[in-house]
Amino acid sequence: MAKTTGRNTKQLIFYTAINLFSAYGYKNCSMRDLAQSVGIRAASLYKHYDGKEDILNDIFAYFVQNFSKYRVPADEIIKAAQTKPLDDILMMMFHTFGDTAERAVMIKISRIVSDMKTENEEAGKIFCSQYLDEPAEYIRYILNRLKYENRIFASNIEPVVRLMMAHANFTMTESSVRPVSDEETTVKGAEITSALAFYLTGGERSKSGEL
Repeated sequence: MAKTTGRNTKQLIFYTAINLFSAYGYKNCSMRDLAQSVGIRAASLYKHYDGKEDILNDIFAYFVQNFSKYRVPADEIIKAAQTKPLDDILMMMFHTFGDTAERAVMIKISRIVSDMKTENEEAGKIFCSQYLDEPAEYIRYILNRLKYENRIFASNIEPVVRLMMAHANFTMTESSVRPVSDEETTVKGAEITSALAFYLTGGERSKSGEL
């Protein structure tokens, strides 16, 4: 049997805390509850973390570090726009969290962030930056580049930015309360991107990729 190391124990505490905080709420989980779920004594938790807040800060740091990790780079999307239809380009811009295991963890943390955004200063900052400011700039940058390169012709891209943000945040919120399949996400995304592509090209859409 492999020997459990301090690093493995800390990792187990970390992921167990994510499960508990997302399921029952941060305030409703004690260090004793966490220790019991991990299978160690409560005193042993303090060998790895100073307390609940220290664990929470670690969780927040992980979320910020990984939030945009799996997003398709903006320049890659702009390059793809030379050959792909606009519908596909818009689908590429919707945020994903990589593989299933990673997505599950990130969705659980997003629930923690969302639940605590009004009562925890750090959660509030993360919510504003990772859910609102940074994704909006990402979308806006790509659309402005596509407009400059005459791939889209809409005079005002802000309605598109707002709609894409609303869809992404709705999907994230929905995923935090019930399982959402990749197929369901794709179908809903396709419906929205098709309408947006029509708007962005002034009604002159083409599945061939040529406007």
